[in-house]
Amino acid sequence: RDGVAFAEGKTWKRHRRFSSMAFHYDLLKLMVPEAVKIIQERFDRLQASDMSRVDILVELQTITGEIVGRLFFGEDFSTITLEGKPIVQYLAELVVGIAQEIMNPINLMLSPSFIKKGILPRHKKILRRIHKFRDFGEKVISQRMKDIAVQYNKDADRKSMLELFHEQRLQSQEDALKDNEILDEFCTFFFAGMDTTAHLVEIASYFYLTHPECQEKLLTEVKVNFGDPPKINIEMLNHMNYMTAFMKESLRMSTPTPMLFDRTATEDHTLGEFKIKKGTLLNCAFLALNYDKKYHNEPMEFIPERWIEPSKTQESVSINPYVYTPFSMGGRNCLGQHLAMIEAKLIFGLFIKRFNYELVDKNYKLIMTFKGLYEPEQSLIYKIIP
Repeated sequence: RDGVAFAEGKTWKRHRRFSSMAFHYDLLKLMVPEAVKIIQERFDRLQASDMSRVDILVELQTITGEIVGRLFFGEDFSTITLEGKPIVQYLAELVVGIAQEIMNPINLMLSPSFIKKGILPRHKKILRRIHKFRDFGEKVISQRMKDIAVQYNKDADRKSMLELFHEQRLQSQEDALKDNEILDEFCTFFFAGMDTTAHLVEIASYFYLTHPECQEKLLTEVKVNFGDPPKINIEMLNHMNYMTAFMKESLRMSTPTPMLFDRTATEDHTLGEFKIKKGTLLNCAFLALNYDKKYHNEPMEFIPERWIEPSKTQESVSINPYVYTPFSMGGRNCLGQHLAMIEAKLIFGLFIKRFNYELVDKNYKLIMTFKGLYEPEQSLIYKIIP
């Protein structure tokens, strides 16, 4: 409702100022060992299961959701359950359900606010789950904030977002975020950090599989930097130039977020040669720029090298950084973009180090569509081999 992605004016500035503290470089450095541990634990469980038909997106959402949850709540996030399900699974299912409803043709015609009326049975079900989650979430946060107030260690190196929000209350009780506002931020970061990052790694896994010329280069970097997973650090990730280029090219070809949330013009003005009237709904088609020959050579081809070697892409971006904006740009750019890239490199690198995989459907054809996020129309189902 009032998370940093949707808030406006003074509310947005306040939420942005408080939430940005969680993504300082020093805090992200300390997060890497915990993320590696979560990923390894999940891959252990995966390897112990039937890997003949694995919906890779579901596995990735579980990992990214756990990482974001522990970043927000602390190490015991995995112990929280709702209706007998781990909170990661419950919220992931809720997020996916909401996104699918928003993109339903009926709701697109009548506007997403139609869902809030609860006229259709499936809308009533979603609204019940949302209210149940909010009631549960506010109770959990209220209790956690009370516990933190008693156990708080101001000298701890690694702090959860809840502990940072507690510090803000110590500085200014009146200005700090209230429990319901903290829940709004958690929902925002969970969706942004769980779903979009999982979709990025999902599509990266497809490009890896279908571009064997990239595989040796990636595996060489992974073997050098991920030889001993517990010792992986942020400096190693920063030196993985080909992995970074591979992820940037994946974002260019199939970014999970090819447009912004709609914005309303607050006054009459001119945008380039276009006259915009007050009240006009506006959006930015990032994906169109990603495939524009004006800015990229061979835009329909997957070529990670364009981000390393001199290219039309690099020249275009250096002249105008708005040509390539997978995490948006300006004051409302994605707060978690560095976290997302860290997660993506860690998950994908450890995955290809540990497993081989192939598509179960040998005739699979990638068709991208918009389901709230830009993603494969048909799920990527892999046979995974240790």
